[in-house]
Amino acid sequence: MQRKSFDIGTGIIFFFKQVGARPMSALWLTAWHVGLSIVLAVLAMWVMSPFWGEVFVWAESNHDPEVEEVFRVLGPVVLAMPFLFLGGILSWLMMNSAWMRFLARDEIAAGIPYRIGSDELRFLGVTLLALVVMWAVQTVLGIVLAALGLGAGGLMMIADGDAAAVLSGGLFMLIAVLGSLVASLYITVKLSAATGLSFVDRKFRFFESWDATKGNFWGILVSYLAIGVLIYFMAIFLMIFFGLAMAGTLMPLVGELEAIGDRDFATAREGLDAVKSVLMVPAVMIPLGIVILVGTAFVVVMAGMFMGVGAYTARLYRENTPFEDGDSPTLDGAHPAGASPSEG
Repeated sequence: MQRKSFDIGTGIIFFFKQVGARPMSALWLTAWHVGLSIVLAVLAMWVMSPFWGEVFVWAESNHDPEVEEVFRVLGPVVLAMPFLFLGGILSWLMMNSAWMRFLARDEIAAGIPYRIGSDELRFLGVTLLALVVMWAVQTVLGIVLAALGLGAGGLMMIADGDAAAVLSGGLFMLIAVLGSLVASLYITVKLSAATGLSFVDRKFRFFESWDATKGNFWGILVSYLAIGVLIYFMAIFLMIFFGLAMAGTLMPLVGELEAIGDRDFATAREGLDAVKSVLMVPAVMIPLGIVILVGTAFVVVMAGMFMGVGAYTARLYRENTPFEDGDSPTLDGAHPAGASPSEG
């Protein structure tokens, strides 16, 4: 069988190819992603609202709170933080795992696309192990750089003002720093297919990514760099779009807001209610909602494009390299465990 080579163009647009092949599935995942993100944001604001409400009361009454009062108000917020953090981690796992199933296996669970299962545990395991490996690499490189820095510093001290020696020491350190960056980048690219391969094989894969990226390093690196450039320009365009959209929305209201600013209110709450009466209207809320939806969709596209490279690399590797004995196959409806999730 002729081995397929890594195609840079496909690596860059793999996410869009998958979306184009199953647009309704992608739209369903995006809707859940946006919805869950909004729920988490609203929940966080709800948890913080008692604290900010109390701060507003203090400001309104010119009250200088004691430390005990601050801690009393912050207490429930601090107690809620671990649950918010855990909820954020679980949501991150479910959202990213759902997209990786879509990209790596062409699967989306019927109905609610999120779940906590083996895929999510593997995703978490690969992420944590990658962080540990990168921490170890950065620690070793930091020690090496520190030693080289001491050597370069000693060279400069011995030079006693000699320009050539000082320049050599500085150049030496520059080369060392660039070398550490190149080493970190190389390891990152070599491990980039670990998550995708874990989803393709339905087994924990990590160092197998080293083989999956063999011979494709430059193609994968160029794909990531190209995606980074594309996202950079997309972000600039969206920032301009958001700025113009909100400016066009708020400009007609500047006169009313200035009039409110010139008025004297009996309490700060009355002033706040006056501002809310101007801003909390459909003419403002609808454009703001569109901006939030477009911004969240952009985050989905950004993450999907980066995940797409790893998913494409893993699928390509598995097409060229047969499954090992013991790897999990895709189950059909006749299997006792039931069929593998398919597009819903």
